[in-house]
Amino acid sequence: MRRVIARLSLAIFVMGAVGCHSPKMDAQATARAYYRALAAGRAGRAYDLLDPSLKKQMSRSRFLRNAEELSDEQRAAFKKAASSKDLNVSVVLTLHTKESRTLVWRKTKKGWRLTTNLFAFYPQDSPRQALRSFLTALQHRRLDILLRFVPRKFRKHMSDKDIQSMFQGEQGKRIRTLAKILASHLDDPMEIHGDSATLVYGDGAKVNLVREEGVWRILDIQ
Repeated sequence: MRRVIARLSLAIFVMGAVGCHSPKMDAQATARAYYRALAAGRAGRAYDLLDPSLKKQMSRSRFLRNAEELSDEQRAAFKKAASSKDLNVSVVLTLHTKESRTLVWRKTKKGWRLTTNLFAFYPQDSPRQALRSFLTALQHRRLDILLRFVPRKFRKHMSDKDIQSMFQGEQGKRIRTLAKILASHLDDPMEIHGDSATLVYGDGAKVNLVREEGVWRILDIQ
Protein backbone atom coordinates (compact mmCIF):
# COMPACT_ATOMS: atom_id res chain seq x y z
CA MET A 1 0.00 0.00 0.00
CA ARG A 2 3.00 2.30 0.10
CA ARG A 3 2.60 2.99 -3.60
CA VAL A 4 -0.90 4.35 -2.91
CA ILE A 5 0.68 7.16 -0.90
CA ALA A 6 3.14 7.82 -3.72
CA ARG A 7 0.34 7.92 -6.28
CA LEU A 8 -1.68 10.29 -4.15
CA SER A 9 1.35 12.54 -3.79
CA LEU A 10 1.24 13.05 -7.55
CA ALA A 11 -2.52 13.23 -7.91
CA ILE A 12 -3.72 15.55 -5.17
CA PHE A 13 -1.93 18.76 -6.07
CA VAL A 14 -4.66 20.45 -8.08
CA MET A 15 -7.48 19.06 -5.98
CA GLY A 16 -5.54 19.77 -2.82
CA ALA A 17 -5.46 23.44 -3.70
CA VAL A 18 -9.24 23.34 -3.63
CA GLY A 19 -9.50 21.30 -0.46
CA CYS A 20 -6.74 23.16 1.38
CA HIS A 21 -7.72 25.01 4.57
CA SER A 22 -5.86 28.13 3.50
CA PRO A 23 -7.30 29.75 0.36
CA LYS A 24 -4.04 31.70 -0.01
CA MET A 25 -2.05 28.55 -0.80
CA ASP A 26 -1.72 27.94 -4.52
CA ALA A 27 -1.29 24.50 -6.10
CA GLN A 28 2.51 24.53 -5.85
CA ALA A 29 2.49 25.61 -2.20
CA THR A 30 -0.02 22.87 -1.43
CA ALA A 31 2.17 20.30 -3.17
CA ARG A 32 5.21 21.37 -1.18
CA ALA A 33 3.22 21.31 2.07
CA TYR A 34 2.02 17.79 1.29
CA TYR A 35 5.52 16.51 0.55
CA ARG A 36 6.93 18.27 3.61
CA ALA A 37 4.27 16.78 5.89
CA LEU A 38 4.92 13.22 4.72
CA ALA A 39 8.69 13.68 5.01
CA ALA A 40 8.31 14.93 8.59
CA GLY A 41 5.95 12.15 9.63
CA ARG A 42 2.95 14.48 9.95
CA ALA A 43 0.57 12.29 8.00
CA GLY A 44 -2.47 13.96 9.54
CA ARG A 45 -1.45 17.27 7.99
CA ALA A 46 -0.90 15.55 4.63
CA TYR A 47 -4.35 13.96 4.83
CA ASP A 48 -5.94 17.35 5.49
CA LEU A 49 -4.61 18.51 2.11
CA LEU A 50 -6.49 15.81 0.22
CA ASP A 51 -9.59 16.72 -1.75
CA PRO A 52 -12.88 15.45 -0.22
CA SER A 53 -13.32 13.07 -3.17
CA LEU A 54 -10.05 11.32 -2.23
CA LYS A 55 -10.98 11.23 1.43
CA LYS A 56 -14.08 9.24 0.49
CA GLN A 57 -11.82 6.68 -1.14
CA MET A 58 -9.33 6.46 1.74
CA SER A 59 -10.14 6.96 5.42
CA ARG A 60 -7.85 8.96 7.68
CA SER A 61 -6.91 5.86 9.69
CA ARG A 62 -5.97 3.92 6.57
CA PHE A 63 -3.93 6.84 5.22
CA LEU A 64 -2.08 7.18 8.52
CA ARG A 65 -1.29 3.45 8.59
CA ASN A 66 0.08 3.56 5.06
CA ALA A 67 2.14 6.65 5.85
CA GLU A 68 3.73 4.90 8.82
CA GLU A 69 5.07 2.23 6.43
CA LEU A 70 6.96 4.73 4.30
CA SER A 71 10.66 3.92 4.18
CA ASP A 72 13.43 6.37 5.07
CA GLU A 73 14.30 6.48 1.40
CA GLN A 74 10.77 7.49 0.46
CA ARG A 75 10.65 10.17 3.15
CA ALA A 76 13.97 11.53 1.90
CA ALA A 77 12.53 11.67 -1.62
CA PHE A 78 9.51 13.61 -0.36
CA LYS A 79 11.76 16.03 1.52
CA LYS A 80 13.82 16.60 -1.62
CA ALA A 81 10.69 17.19 -3.70
CA ALA A 82 9.36 19.72 -1.17
CA SER A 83 12.38 21.97 -1.68
CA SER A 84 12.98 21.25 -5.37
CA LYS A 85 13.14 24.29 -7.65
CA ASP A 86 11.95 22.10 -10.51
CA LEU A 87 8.59 21.26 -8.95
CA ASN A 88 6.04 21.94 -11.66
CA VAL A 89 2.28 21.82 -11.07
CA SER A 90 -0.24 21.73 -13.89
CA VAL A 91 -3.90 22.61 -13.34
CA VAL A 92 -6.15 20.11 -15.08
CA LEU A 93 -9.88 19.52 -15.38
CA THR A 94 -11.14 15.97 -15.89
CA LEU A 95 -14.59 15.29 -17.31
CA HIS A 96 -16.30 11.89 -17.58
CA THR A 97 -18.82 11.63 -20.41
CA LYS A 98 -21.83 9.34 -20.72
CA GLU A 99 -19.85 7.36 -23.28
CA SER A 100 -17.27 6.55 -20.56
CA ARG A 101 -14.76 8.91 -22.16
CA THR A 102 -12.40 10.83 -19.92
CA LEU A 103 -11.64 14.29 -21.26
CA VAL A 104 -8.67 16.10 -19.74
CA TRP A 105 -8.36 19.87 -20.09
CA ARG A 106 -5.13 21.61 -19.08
CA LYS A 107 -4.92 25.24 -18.03
CA THR A 108 -2.25 27.13 -19.97
CA LYS A 109 -1.25 30.77 -20.27
CA LYS A 110 -3.58 31.00 -23.26
CA GLY A 111 -6.52 29.45 -21.42
CA TRP A 112 -7.90 25.90 -21.12
CA ARG A 113 -6.80 23.44 -23.81
CA LEU A 114 -8.07 19.92 -24.46
CA THR A 115 -5.29 17.31 -24.17
CA THR A 116 -7.42 14.26 -24.98
CA ASN A 117 -7.47 12.91 -28.51
CA LEU A 118 -11.18 12.69 -29.28
CA PHE A 119 -10.48 10.42 -32.22
CA ALA A 120 -8.85 7.78 -30.05
CA PHE A 121 -12.14 6.08 -29.27
CA TYR A 122 -10.65 3.41 -27.01
CA PRO A 123 -7.60 5.11 -25.43
CA GLN A 124 -5.09 3.10 -23.40
CA ASP A 125 -2.69 5.88 -22.42
CA SER A 126 -3.18 5.26 -18.70
CA PRO A 127 -4.35 2.28 -16.61
CA ARG A 128 -7.63 4.01 -15.78
CA GLN A 129 -8.23 4.94 -19.42
CA ALA A 130 -7.57 1.36 -20.44
CA LEU A 131 -10.12 0.06 -17.95
CA ARG A 132 -12.77 2.53 -19.12
CA SER A 133 -12.09 1.67 -22.75
CA PHE A 134 -12.20 -2.05 -21.99
CA LEU A 135 -15.57 -1.75 -20.27
CA THR A 136 -16.94 0.32 -23.14
CA ALA A 137 -15.79 -2.25 -25.70
CA LEU A 138 -17.23 -5.05 -23.56
CA GLN A 139 -20.53 -3.21 -23.18
CA HIS A 140 -20.85 -2.77 -26.95
CA ARG A 141 -19.54 -6.29 -27.58
CA ARG A 142 -16.70 -4.98 -29.74
CA LEU A 143 -14.73 -8.20 -29.74
CA ASP A 144 -12.34 -6.81 -32.35
CA ILE A 145 -11.46 -3.98 -29.95
CA LEU A 146 -11.15 -6.26 -26.91
CA LEU A 147 -8.17 -7.97 -28.55
CA ARG A 148 -6.20 -4.72 -28.06
CA PHE A 149 -6.38 -5.16 -24.30
CA VAL A 150 -4.82 -8.62 -24.30
CA PRO A 151 -1.09 -8.62 -23.33
CA ARG A 152 1.36 -9.49 -26.08
CA LYS A 153 2.39 -12.84 -24.58
CA PHE A 154 -1.22 -14.05 -24.74
CA ARG A 155 -2.35 -12.22 -27.87
CA LYS A 156 0.22 -13.85 -30.17
CA HIS A 157 -1.48 -17.19 -29.54
CA MET A 158 -5.06 -15.92 -29.89
CA SER A 159 -7.43 -15.29 -32.75
CA ASP A 160 -10.74 -13.47 -33.01
CA LYS A 161 -12.46 -16.80 -32.39
CA ASP A 162 -10.49 -17.26 -29.19
CA ILE A 163 -11.61 -13.83 -28.02
CA GLN A 164 -15.21 -14.69 -28.81
CA SER A 165 -15.04 -17.88 -26.76
CA MET A 166 -13.39 -16.01 -23.89
CA PHE A 167 -16.38 -13.69 -23.55
CA GLN A 168 -19.03 -16.36 -23.99
CA GLY A 169 -20.36 -19.11 -21.76
CA GLU A 170 -19.56 -19.29 -18.05
CA GLN A 171 -16.24 -17.46 -18.44
CA GLY A 172 -17.93 -14.62 -20.29
CA LYS A 173 -20.64 -14.42 -17.65
CA ARG A 174 -18.00 -14.23 -14.91
CA ILE A 175 -16.11 -11.46 -16.70
CA ARG A 176 -19.27 -9.42 -17.26
CA THR A 177 -20.23 -9.78 -13.60
CA LEU A 178 -16.82 -8.59 -12.45
CA ALA A 179 -16.87 -5.79 -15.04
CA LYS A 180 -20.22 -4.56 -13.74
CA ILE A 181 -18.77 -4.26 -10.25
CA LEU A 182 -15.57 -2.73 -11.59
CA ALA A 183 -17.50 0.00 -13.41
CA SER A 184 -18.54 1.54 -10.10
CA HIS A 185 -14.95 1.53 -8.77
CA LEU A 186 -13.03 3.10 -11.64
CA ASP A 187 -12.13 6.14 -9.55
CA ASP A 188 -10.82 4.11 -6.60
CA PRO A 189 -7.11 4.45 -5.69
CA MET A 190 -4.85 2.45 -7.98
CA GLU A 191 -1.37 1.18 -7.27
CA ILE A 192 1.01 1.97 -10.14
CA HIS A 193 4.59 0.75 -10.12
CA GLY A 194 6.54 1.23 -13.32
CA ASP A 195 4.84 -0.73 -16.07
CA SER A 196 2.45 -2.53 -13.71
CA ALA A 197 -0.79 -1.35 -12.14
CA THR A 198 -3.34 -2.93 -9.80
CA LEU A 199 -6.84 -1.90 -8.79
CA VAL A 200 -8.46 -3.72 -5.87
CA TYR A 201 -12.23 -3.23 -5.82
CA GLY A 202 -15.50 -4.63 -4.55
CA ASP A 203 -15.26 -7.61 -2.23
CA GLY A 204 -11.58 -8.33 -2.74
CA ALA A 205 -11.72 -8.48 -6.55
CA LYS A 206 -8.62 -7.30 -8.37
CA VAL A 207 -7.57 -6.29 -11.87
CA ASN A 208 -3.91 -6.21 -12.93
CA LEU A 209 -2.63 -4.20 -15.88
CA VAL A 210 0.67 -4.04 -17.71
CA ARG A 211 2.13 -1.40 -20.03
CA GLU A 212 3.43 -2.67 -23.35
CA GLU A 213 4.40 -0.80 -26.49
CA GLY A 214 3.34 2.46 -24.87
CA VAL A 215 -0.22 1.37 -24.00
CA TRP A 216 -1.86 -0.32 -21.02
CA ARG A 217 -3.36 -3.79 -21.30
CA ILE A 218 -5.28 -5.99 -18.88
CA LEU A 219 -3.21 -8.84 -17.53
CA ASP A 220 -6.04 -10.47 -15.60
CA ILE A 221 -9.31 -9.85 -13.75
CA GLN A 222 -9.58 -11.84 -10.54
